[in-house]
Amino acid sequence: MAKPPARIEAEEQDERLTVEALEPLFRPEKRDLGIQIAATIVRRSHRGPLPSPDMYAEYEAAHPGSAERIMQMAEREQVHRHSSESRMIRHEYGVRYTSQIGAIAALVLLCATVAFCAWMGQQLSAAVIGAVGAIVIAFLRYTQIKLDAAPEREEPPAKKPPARRKQR
Repeated sequence: MAKPPARIEAEEQDERLTVEALEPLFRPEKRDLGIQIAATIVRRSHRGPLPSPDMYAEYEAAHPGSAERIMQMAEREQVHRHSSESRMIRHEYGVRYTSQIGAIAALVLLCATVAFCAWMGQQLSAAVIGAVGAIVIAFLRYTQIKLDAAPEREEPPAKKPPARRKQR
């Protein structure tokens, strides 16, 4: 696939500027090699799950069918990521549901214990168990409210590129 003339001219201009900027750093005996190496330096930047359109075309030109394989790979990755997120959400709701059932069962057991102690004539025991249970319930409710109000954790920031060396 041929490059458009404007792109070729821009690349040649970038190449000339790179060589001119690096030329003072070359040793005299290695000047030609340095210019050759500097001329091959190309900087490309692209972000995203798929290669840039230019690279995509180059992959297809180098290996016919590879562009389609890259697209299929990206689609499979997206399906996998979505199914993983769905599983995590279902699991989280399952844990919350199970926790709520356990909390209700513990509350019923606490009330039954207090009622049994009161029925047996142990009013002081019933009062102490009831008070401790109320304190625990209030603490757990406060903790849950705090957890629900807390912002979700964000992904850690991307690493900064290394600092450039100072020129002497």
